[in-house]
Parts: sequence; structure tokens; C-alpha cells
Amino acid sequence: MALRATTSGVGKSLRQTERRIKQWAGLPLRDLRRLVRAEEAFLKTRIVRASDTPDYAPDWAAIAAEDGFADQSHLCRETRRISGLSPAELKKAVAEDECFWVYRIWA
Repeated sequence: MALRATTSGVGKSLRQTERRIKQWAGLPLRDLRRLVRAEEAFLKTRIVRASDTPDYAPDWAAIAAEDGFADQSHLCRETRRISGLSPAELKKAVAEDECFWVYRIWA
């Protein structure tokens, strides 16, 4: 989308590209990047899991460090901002709540 936004339209500046992305996606580029980073962390907890036991506890600090968050609390704040749940609550909801089915099909 960024490449398309850069090559289309009259203005080719970084700001014009960001405006086009916001117009097309409905979110600023910064928020889209946050969503991608958080989504990668969510999915990593599903992929890293050694077995399908519900009591598996991921190492949130390691996941935060690997995915570019400043620390574990930064991951927790972003997760809560995006989903309304803490990472542990989100992990449980993905496993048990039908509303989170999309996370189950990716892993």
C-alpha cells in the first residue's frame, strides 16, 4: 500500500504518502505499523506454543523484545489499547471465545 501511495497522486512527499494511506486505510501509517507489530506478537504466542495445553504461559518479556517493543509493559499497553484485553486475557479469549476465531485460523 505504501508503494502504491508513493507512486499515485500529484504529491510524492512523505507527508502526502502518509495522507493517502490514511485516506485509503482509515488509519494513520503509525497506527497501522503498531497493529502489525502487535498482531505479530499475538500470533507468535500461538505459534511458539509447544502443545495445545491451555495452561501454557508464554514469556511475554521475550516476545516483547523480539517484536520491537520497548519492554513487556509496552506490549501489554499496546495489546490492551488494540483489543481491550491484557495479553494473558487475549490468549485465553483466543482459545475460548468464538469472537476471536480469526486468530485461531492463522496458527
